[in-house]
Amino acid sequence: MSKNPVGRPPNPERRLEIALAAVDALRERGFSLSMSELAAALSMKRPTLYFYFKDLDGILELYVTHILAEEAQHVAGSLADVEHPIDLLEAIMRESHAFFAARGLEDWIVVLTQWIGSSQGARDRFIAMVRPHQAPVRELMIETLQLAIADGRVAPCDPRAVWDLIHIVVDGGMIHQVLSDVDPLPVLDLVRRTVLAPLRLPQETAR
Repeated sequence: MSKNPVGRPPNPERRLEIALAAVDALRERGFSLSMSELAAALSMKRPTLYFYFKDLDGILELYVTHILAEEAQHVAGSLADVEHPIDLLEAIMRESHAFFAARGLEDWIVVLTQWIGSSQGARDRFIAMVRPHQAPVRELMIETLQLAIADGRVAPCDPRAVWDLIHIVVDGGMIHQVLSDVDPLPVLDLVRRTVLAPLRLPQETAR
């Protein structure tokens, strides 16, 4: 594998390709690998790996950013024909879980926990990466719920608490599925039936 020409920025597609392969190697061989050991595992020279990434944190940051972007694209694609705010919440909850279940839930949780546990400051970097993905959607859904409450489509509630509950249930369900072999789907259905469904007001009450 040859090194890119000096002075030219790393090719983004090649950089992502290396990051994904590196994460596979880290899962197989452990997150204590040095950059030299990782380069050997990837059959590349150490200077070549350093050309694309200065450290393991850079590799894992790109991997996490990539997965979060894919999740956002997947969820957004499922919302095109959904109009009612409660249906939106149900779809977001369902499709977020479906994405990680199909992608490899255990791999995702292992990568996050190993990275956060082995690298100082990784938790803060992870939060900083997640916030740009989640904050705009959170604020949009809170505003959407507030408007729906005002026009009588949704029962009075705390929109922020409702939105946060959805994420706590989805994220917590994923963790418990990996650590305790708990099936989160009945829990998601319980939230749908007991929390979200009662918030939908009959159409004739809408103003």
